[in-house]
Amino acid sequence: MTHGKIILLNGASSAGKTSIVRALQPILDEAYLEAGIDKFLFMLPHDYLMKPHLWHDVIGYEKADNGDLLPRVGWHGHQLMRGMHRSITALAQTGNNVVADHVLLHPSWLDDCLQVFAGCDVLFVGIKCPLKVLEAREKDRG
Repeated sequence: MTHGKIILLNGASSAGKTSIVRALQPILDEAYLEAGIDKFLFMLPHDYLMKPHLWHDVIGYEKADNGDLLPRVGWHGHQLMRGMHRSITALAQTGNNVVADHVLLHPSWLDDCLQVFAGCDVLFVGIKCPLKVLEAREKDRG
């Protein structure tokens, strides 16, 4: 069986990754399944998304010395991303093409991708966006 291809778009929240995925799907020569970070985060029980004490087990924030908020990945966030990476790999290994958006918040996530995607045809794409645009989009999201 021929393995599918993986396109992994990595960038900050609100950089436009999901919009790019949706723009790519109709113009690519082959079908690509969408399997990005939001799809996996929204698999969590509703309470994890709505209750801060549970959400912090996924992705929390801590204040840096300069006052900036920095993401802190909780145990459940690491577990969920390992599952996402293996799910993407399983899809590709069974002949499916996959396009996924990601936010590689923790260095171990890239290491995990490189390990589990080994042997797959993978294109890593960095998505960048001006800070002012990111801030405006995040503000619009609430």
